[in-house]
Amino acid sequence: MMVLYELLLGLGYLLYLPRLLLRKKPGATFRDRFGLEASSYKKTKKRLIWVHAVSLGETKAVAPLARLLKDYYGSDVEFVVSSGTATGRAEAHKVIPFCDYSFYLPLDFSWVVKPLVKRLRPDLLIISETDLWINFLSQCKSVGAKCFIVNAKMSERSCRRFEMTSIWSRKLFSLFDLIAAQSDHYRDRFLKVGVSPKKVVVTGNLKLDHVHPSDPDLNEWKSSLGFNEKDQILVIGSSHDPEERWFLEVLDALWDQLPHLKVIIVPRHPERFDEVASLIQDCGQSFKRYSDAIDKPFRILLVDAMGVLKKCYQIADVALVAGSYTEKVGGHNILEPSEYGKPVLFGPSMWSQPELLELCLSYEAGEQVPMGELNSVLIRLFQDSAERKRLGDHGLRLIEDHQGATKRTFDQILKNL
Repeated sequence: MMVLYELLLGLGYLLYLPRLLLRKKPGATFRDRFGLEASSYKKTKKRLIWVHAVSLGETKAVAPLARLLKDYYGSDVEFVVSSGTATGRAEAHKVIPFCDYSFYLPLDFSWVVKPLVKRLRPDLLIISETDLWINFLSQCKSVGAKCFIVNAKMSERSCRRFEMTSIWSRKLFSLFDLIAAQSDHYRDRFLKVGVSPKKVVVTGNLKLDHVHPSDPDLNEWKSSLGFNEKDQILVIGSSHDPEERWFLEVLDALWDQLPHLKVIIVPRHPERFDEVASLIQDCGQSFKRYSDAIDKPFRILLVDAMGVLKKCYQIADVALVAGSYTEKVGGHNILEPSEYGKPVLFGPSMWSQPELLELCLSYEAGEQVPMGELNSVLIRLFQDSAERKRLGDHGLRLIEDHQGATKRTFDQILKNL
């Protein structure tokens, strides 16, 4: 079974190799994928905690938990963080500043991960949400590590796949000492694929604990961007191709009815900033880029910088979380605007975030809007301040009701060590 696994893994990498060589965006190199960049680092302290978070969202979610573990163990522990994407690795340096070393997780060939794990000899492995690799996990167990999944979730699609390969999935999940699930919904799926009930606990969603405080200089920042008191601000966050083109078509019909409307577009991936700028320019509306030093009139502000989205949500009158109008993505964290009492809109494709969708709709903190109805819904919300406040207040209550996942997860980790 393991020989077949490595053959399939090798075939998959060969098929992916041309894309890797031709890509323009930053990411793991050939040396990273085969563990060569991480070959110089060795364990130096009594205890090593290895955090694996594949991308930006997972890294943000697990950072407060890593801080609790750092505070608990003090100077006797060192942290390493592995990532799967460039944005995830960049975020790790920001939100886990006490990390001793960070790197891309290499390919899951036994001959690649074995020497890496033997050098690091982790005492505790924490995987944020998903990204499960059997050779990596097996090697960590072989050196005595406790292996936990935190903020764990499982899509319906993954559940079906694990059920179809039950021999494989049982072997994979037997390597974990604890699975801290986001909800009962996800716990049931782990049990369905054969995970022991003793290993699965529900601790809540770590992302709902990651509340960014409001910026004290918000009004000054808003003014510096060129907004005034009359402006009504729509923030479109985490957009993907081809969503920007669809949104621009909707906006084109809004300006006459909403003359004070201004729009902030924040693409999900930095390598698409120039592409989105060209799309906006082609639509004929006045716009400027966040990085522009000049002050000029605009209807659309393109945020071509990372780490600004939450600040943008704070000055929004309405927030639209993208990634939810394209089936290939299936949604992002639609509750980020709720942290600041902002009404949130999102599209019909939320298959990757069913728990957040259920929470948002049950609390009436936002609305799920098909593209064909987006125009009329935006007009209604911008003309009804009472409805905007109602949705925003419900979002604040949702966030308040679901605090504490980080502490519950931390307590379960200590209990199982």
